[in-house]
Amino acid sequence: MNLQYLTNMVTGMDLLKMRNRKEKVDIDSLEKRYDIIFPPIFRTFIESFKWIPEMTVDKIYHYYPYLLGGEITFPFADIESNLQATKGSTDDDIVQRKLILFASSRYGIFVGTEDENLDKVLISTHSLDGDYKIIANNVFEFLRGVTDNLSDVAETVEEYRSFMEALGYEDEDLEYEIEDWKIYKQNRN
Repeated sequence: MNLQYLTNMVTGMDLLKMRNRKEKVDIDSLEKRYDIIFPPIFRTFIESFKWIPEMTVDKIYHYYPYLLGGEITFPFADIESNLQATKGSTDDDIVQRKLILFASSRYGIFVGTEDENLDKVLISTHSLDGDYKIIANNVFEFLRGVTDNLSDVAETVEEYRSFMEALGYEDEDLEYEIEDWKIYKQNRN
């Protein structure tokens, strides 16, 4: 991959800022209040990082290893807001599985807290049996796959085509996107 293309691209790790000592999150209190146990990697993430609001509020991203969820947003300023949204969910399956809503997409993106889903990032398959698909092994792996610019991530026409098809483009709209991407890439050189 030509790194010159990546200079303007934002990844999920760019959305974070290290917490300083004064910004300590009382994880134990949150666990008691929301009746949830934070998985170890996610706990480290929450204790170590916070969102950069100007990078997350009203911004749209994609998780390019798995585009079925479409656009991704990070609408919560802090972990307590995530937990409130999770507990307030009308989906009993989310509450029973003790998932933590981490980001929003067409389906919602969650961190697993128990058993085989411990620390995994999941997305609902919206199948009749209520399954969830693991899309990353942990929150850091997930964030490394988040981008604001699929055009810079794609290296070939076929790869960009697959991104756009996964996002629901088809027929004339798909071909228009492909042609637009070719011009974009040509101008980036």
